[in-house]
Amino acid sequence: MSTSQIAIAPFLNLLLFVLFVSGMGAGARWLERRFCQEEDRAEAVRDEAGTASLQPSRAAFGTTPSRMRRPIMGSKRWPDFAHWLAVPVHALWLVFGVTVAVQLLFIGRIPAALNLMELGFAGETLKILQGQGPGIFGLDWAGQPSWASYLLALAWQLFGADLFIARAVFGLIMAAAAPLLFLLLIRFVAVLPAMLAAILFGFSQPWLQVSRQNWLFGVWLTLTLLAAWLLMRALERQQLRHWIFWGVSLGVLLYSYPFGRLSVLGLFLYLGGRLWLRRAQLEAMGWQNALYGAALAFLLCCLFALPQLLSALGQGQPIAITKLLLVPALSTAGQQAAQTQIRWPDPLSCLLGIAGLATLVAQRRRVGLWWGLALLVPLVALLGGSLRGAALLVALPPFFGLVAIFLDRLWQRAGGQAAAVHTAVLGWIFVLALANFGFFSAWVNSAAAIAEAGPTVPTSDFYLWRDFQLAQLAEQQGLISVQAFNDLPVATIVERIALAREAAGALAGEGALRNDLATEVATFGKGGDGVGQLRAPQAVAIDRAGNFYVLDVKRALVLTFGPQGQPITEWSPLADCPHPQALVILPDQTLLLVDSDTGKLVQYDLAGKLLGSWQPLPQPGIVRGMNLGTDGQIYLAYTARNQVVALPANALADGQGKAVTPAKGSEYSQPTSATMSARSILFVYEPDSKRLRGYSANGSVLFTRTAPGASTLQAGAIAILPDGRLALADSGQRQVLIYSASGTLLGSFPVTGQPQGIAITADGHVVVTDREGGQIRIYQLKTP
Repeated sequence: MSTSQIAIAPFLNLLLFVLFVSGMGAGARWLERRFCQEEDRAEAVRDEAGTASLQPSRAAFGTTPSRMRRPIMGSKRWPDFAHWLAVPVHALWLVFGVTVAVQLLFIGRIPAALNLMELGFAGETLKILQGQGPGIFGLDWAGQPSWASYLLALAWQLFGADLFIARAVFGLIMAAAAPLLFLLLIRFVAVLPAMLAAILFGFSQPWLQVSRQNWLFGVWLTLTLLAAWLLMRALERQQLRHWIFWGVSLGVLLYSYPFGRLSVLGLFLYLGGRLWLRRAQLEAMGWQNALYGAALAFLLCCLFALPQLLSALGQGQPIAITKLLLVPALSTAGQQAAQTQIRWPDPLSCLLGIAGLATLVAQRRRVGLWWGLALLVPLVALLGGSLRGAALLVALPPFFGLVAIFLDRLWQRAGGQAAAVHTAVLGWIFVLALANFGFFSAWVNSAAAIAEAGPTVPTSDFYLWRDFQLAQLAEQQGLISVQAFNDLPVATIVERIALAREAAGALAGEGALRNDLATEVATFGKGGDGVGQLRAPQAVAIDRAGNFYVLDVKRALVLTFGPQGQPITEWSPLADCPHPQALVILPDQTLLLVDSDTGKLVQYDLAGKLLGSWQPLPQPGIVRGMNLGTDGQIYLAYTARNQVVALPANALADGQGKAVTPAKGSEYSQPTSATMSARSILFVYEPDSKRLRGYSANGSVLFTRTAPGASTLQAGAIAILPDGRLALADSGQRQVLIYSASGTLLGSFPVTGQPQGIAITADGHVVVTDREGGQIRIYQLKTP
């Protein structure tokens, strides 16, 4: 908890207070002499009794008690603002309007960074909107009831996933805390002191901080004040409907935060103590209503807890939910969230609170409810030493109750100088409230406060963060942490968002997946062991002249066919490459083979003459796939090592291959094919995990798509089409899948036989090897 304050600050505040009050008092007396000399004497006489003694107002809404002298604000030239404010309902609306204004003021800039709490709420809401979040009675990212996230999801569904909407929804809820405090305060102080104390509370730095940076804390305290006010009404009026209202408020409070359960416990303890201490009065009035009402409220509270309990039991979490409901502050989520740094109130408010405490002791006044709530402070402190921030928030309303008591005493002692003193105090409280807001704004946007808050995202980057997380969820990859997001280059984030939008557009345009994206236009080759025949064609490549080079792994031969499919030559690479796995035609029109067991590369001319061989890595490894990327590099899929290695196709002899490492938090899983697209997206096929992934240049996962499952020995190859789309041979389902440039599955076309190897001709035809039938099949794609 941040308690760092300049030691001399309280004395400077006190000095400023004295000077300011004196100055405003002198100004008020001057205004009174200047403008109010012709005030009607009869009107002054009528108000004399009202200015002599200022007792706490317990009048019902709609009355107009006299609490201030009329001359300063009651002349013909000045509106009777003081009497208008003395009506509780008027003061209530003023408090609410002021606190709403401060919540909505500069909502996107104060604070200028989103902390883990705000981003956690926003991320959980995005998951709910994508259908991946918890149930409405489930637990959210912090292990707490998820109703608040559903509330934000509803707002975003209606008005858009906007930062203003998010902060406004919870800001309006928490702006109600000050009016609720006012409604409690007017039960033991006059209207105007209660109004000023409530406004000062709404502008206090702890409340501003939790209402802008810790929505869980703020909603919890607002609901606690609501339950406290409804309890007072139930005790005063002894009507069944008020006990029902109180029970419902307790039920809602159960779903706010771990300390919400503590508030429920504290309020029941207070109710029990009050009923016991006033048992004689209850006996005379009839104790049945109070007991029946309390029992009904308890029943309603338990009914509200039942859905959450059943949800947890359905998820197999009976121990966790029991711990959450019965020992709430000891839950892991509670201890983690309670370590949030919370500032103390400003020094002047502290001085006013201390003066209020001294007044309370001197007058021996009884304010039972506030001491009942204050009992929660040691209760919270006993349950966890790291929960001092929460204890401070529980103490905040009683503390400003003490401020109200001091202001009320000041009102009563004003005597004949009431107008001057009242005007001075009124002005000082508003100046102090604005100063608190200014100091909080400067502090919360300072580098020290942002560093103290941990990983944050600037508010200007919220929409970038939102769209990136939506792209993550669309790929079923889950949300990434704030630190991981901050570590990503902006170019990668923008590329990921663009791909997600392109994929969404492709799906919307295509509707149902098509299964007729190509038709067969040619077939050549024949199964067998004779010249020009194929036993198990596994890979195929095409040179500039349109000749086909086919690797037959059963016969250990490389066969050449002309553009019309006529056999030309065949030769064996066994002497230099004992276990050939794949082949490609390099840009210099030479042929490259890879040995599956060692990963060794062997280069030949197109007639089969050996040109050289290289070992891409110091240690041999099993390679199941080799592709020539659009960037001119050879990509090798080291399946058993879970590696992808790249090396330049035009400089194979210059050095060893370079491992293409994925970003932290992701890894390859038994890759069998990898290639680079023209958009600098590395496509990696992992048949054992049934997925096709796209990686950015820095290794970040751009998308994950469902792909055909197969063993790593029989998995089909991948190839980039001239228009940037990707073709993948599905040997199990005897088809070729077509993916968009952003990785979205567009459809497929059937293949006779068992497709495995795949290549693309210069005019965009798809060539596949039918390993089962011993043939080469050529397909013409339809216009996308």
